Amino acid sequence: MNQSVNHGLAAIMVIGAVVGLAPATAWANAGLPMLVVVWPAAWVGFAPIVLVEAAIWQKALGKGYMKAFSLSLWTNLGTTVIGIPVTWGVLLVYEICAEKILAWLCEIGIVDCKWLNKATMSPIYDMIVRFPWMYAGPDTPYWFYVVAFTILIVFFFFMSWKVEYFMARSMQKDVPLKVLNKAALVANLLSYALLLLGSLVYYVIILNT
Repeated sequence: MNQSVNHGLAAIMVIGAVVGLAPATAWANAGLPMLVVVWPAAWVGFAPIVLVEAAIWQKALGKGYMKAFSLSLWTNLGTTVIGIPVTWGVLLVYEICAEKILAWLCEIGIVDCKWLNKATMSPIYDMIVRFPWMYAGPDTPYWFYVVAFTILIVFFFFMSWKVEYFMARSMQKDVPLKVLNKAALVANLLSYALLLLGSLVYYVIILNT
């Protein structure tokens, strides 16, 4: 437990350091860190996801429901409390580095600055580079954030799959690794599909009100 707490504190420190490294323009332009959108959604769906994944673990392990529920609870706590913010922090580092590298290439003449300035205003650039921290503006279409949310969900799915698999390995040492890996994959495919579907329905309702 102390090790988990230390990991959590380390994750918070890493995210804080990353945000501190963000360009001043990110703050001036009132950017939206997509973590504040995805993380609450993950917590809203936490209880039903634990129950759904517990049923999948029970079938895969062939053990009692309470053991499967315990496994589902702890693995989902690990991915939700630590995995999601750390993964977002890594993606934010990618965004910051990508923008700094492009700016440097512009300064030394490898990339045309006029093209770069035009590209940074395009939706495609936002979707490829800025999806961890979207730059909010009065004319920013709402669907930009929906696409950014969806991209993040894909990254979080792969993170959750592997984190839950490795946590299950340490908690269920008598179960074959292939069984654990497949169960973690199926559980996360279903849970993230439900999370994405529920979130998209919510966004559609918001867009039409």
